[in-house]
Amino acid sequence: EVPVISGKDSMYNQATVYDKDGNKIERGVFPMLFMTTFAKIDDISKIVTVDVKQEGDLVYVVGSKTKADMGGSEYNNMISEKTGIEFNVGNVSSENLKEVFETYQKMNEAQTSGLLQSAQYIGDGGLALALKDAAMSGMKGVNADFSRLHQEAGLTHDELMYSVTEGRVLVTVKPENKASFERMFSNKVSQIGVVTGKNNLTFSDGSKNLLEM
Repeated sequence: EVPVISGKDSMYNQATVYDKDGNKIERGVFPMLFMTTFAKIDDISKIVTVDVKQEGDLVYVVGSKTKADMGGSEYNNMISEKTGIEFNVGNVSSENLKEVFETYQKMNEAQTSGLLQSAQYIGDGGLALALKDAAMSGMKGVNADFSRLHQEAGLTHDELMYSVTEGRVLVTVKPENKASFERMFSNKVSQIGVVTGKNNLTFSDGSKNLLEM
């Protein structure tokens, strides 16, 4: 049972959208389910926040394999605005919900076992934005190599950084917990980098530098 405390209903459900060629389409909004829920936290000392904690911690992505899922992404919206196309669907993430739920169950297990230093769901803005948020909130830096992601073959640099494939979580772990953490997530985990003491971000794809700020 899920404790649903509210929902949302709209009296107006028409929208103007645009196809990939910029042609205007009038249609009803896509069906969606929106609910507000809450859950009890049994031990607040085990709460895991998004901010990276200390230099030397290992940076991981767990869950779904990263794919070219740019549909509905902030990056696609930006490109669409710059090219004059107001809406560009692209490929929309469609992961197996059972597998995504298994990732969340493993995350809960890792959290209750005290293996996580930080955790952040990878949503709007993709992995690049999640890394930025985690580093800035912890006032530290991150070196990340996107070539080490478990990923679909043939992804562009844009897709590696900004894809919004669902079911992925950015996590940091103490080096001494590396073996236990990786064993827990088996083939759904990639160590992509390390937390640094410098207040900057460095993204690469193997030997190619992608971004430094």
